[in-house]
Amino acid sequence: MAELQIHICKNVAEADMGSEHSVLLVNNGLVYSTGLGTSGQLGNGASDSSDGYVRVVDSDGNYLENAVNVSAGYNQSATVTRGSNLYMWGNNASKQLGDDSATTKSSATRVVKGHNIHETGDYLSNITAVSLWKHCNNCYQVRRYSMGIWY
Repeated sequence: MAELQIHICKNVAEADMGSEHSVLLVNNGLVYSTGLGTSGQLGNGASDSSDGYVRVVDSDGNYLENAVNVSAGYNQSATVTRGSNLYMWGNNASKQLGDDSATTKSSATRVVKGHNIHETGDYLSNITAVSLWKHCNNCYQVRRYSMGIWY
């Protein structure tokens, strides 16, 4: 386990800290997390806390790959992938994960587009960055395209 911890830390491209957990993006596009996980915010498919780094998985149980941006919020986490797709996981009591449910997610779930977004496809797309707010359970911003417009 110690060798894995050192390997991850030497290759961190981006890191973010939430209320009581953190998310790491390593140079090869893999996402790891550590800390409090009782709301699924670690994204490893469980609702357990971890003192060591765990790999984030998608809703099919596959390791999440090709990430370019990560963010950790109060008790949620998020990532944007090379395909400009937004994935979120963690507490979802107020439907803040954007999957049209109020069910907490312990694995990365792709965000569906809202009813007021008039474009083709079922999922929110063309996302370049995400920023979750640390002290607000229901607040986040996403940047679409590369124009620097935050929603």
